Amino acid sequence: DVLRDPPLLDQPDRPFPAATRDRAAAYAVRRAGGRVLFTGLGGDNLVLGTMFFFADWLVTGRAWDAIQEMARRAAVGRVSFWELAYRNALLPLLPPYARARLTRTSEHAVPDWIAPRAVRQFDLARRRANVSIYGSRRGHRYADALADTIAAIPSTVGLGPLEDTLDLRHPFLHRPLVEFALGLAPEMCVRPHARKWILREAMRGILPERVRTRVGKGTSEGLSAWLLTRDQDFVTCLLRDPILAQLGCLDASRLRKRVAAIATGTADAGPATERIHGTLEVELWLQLRSGRWAAGDAHHDAARA
Repeated sequence: DVLRDPPLLDQPDRPFPAATRDRAAAYAVRRAGGRVLFTGLGGDNLVLGTMFFFADWLVTGRAWDAIQEMARRAAVGRVSFWELAYRNALLPLLPPYARARLTRTSEHAVPDWIAPRAVRQFDLARRRANVSIYGSRRGHRYADALADTIAAIPSTVGLGPLEDTLDLRHPFLHRPLVEFALGLAPEMCVRPHARKWILREAMRGILPERVRTRVGKGTSEGLSAWLLTRDQDFVTCLLRDPILAQLGCLDASRLRKRVAAIATGTADAGPATERIHGTLEVELWLQLRSGRWAAGDAHHDAARA
């Protein structure tokens, strides 16, 4: 639907593909007399926490406490003790070059459809999301990782129809609350089956218990894979001669193969689908801005393709 009345933004920010939906939502709020919209942006960044405090315990003489607590959490969460210790105690303490080699094929690795020249030119391997989180001060891994996730909040704040129509406010970004969150002990954020524990406690008696105490929630990976299947003709047309490939940023053949494998079910969707959608969104934005896709005609073009 975004192709029928595309927002000609100066950059492909995150809400761009949902512009049509957001515009309709904003108008509905205005018709109902609403002027201000509160968001939940920043909640995860402030109080989700990490288990990097285990690495801090190891280097500050609390090795036995770390082992005992990791064993307890592994038992409660029914996960591998060795996997938990590897990710949260060992990896944070390894030298950067060793950590980079061990994580080069992880879900945080640079996707293989990004052209090697672009990876080198923009230093993408070093700018991966997990590099800055892991690369913090020795003995202060937990606090630095928390500060890093909070510092990343501006990159998630988009500009779109909601901001144009309503007074959008983000209560979690209230400075005293941010400073308060930075001083929280790890145990108040990271608990087995109770992530964001302090937020759960704050919502006691406010949220329904079924919501407040839920262990997890669904992800969008299945939806992303379904969309790649449903919109296969459109995606094929979008990737026929991608501008990103012309710019030397994309290996189009690799991306086409990955999309086809997910759409046909021959490859597991997994976290890669989110990155595929991110790539497609940038490509769509480029094609709209360049005039390749004429508003109103793009659906017909995709159907004919």
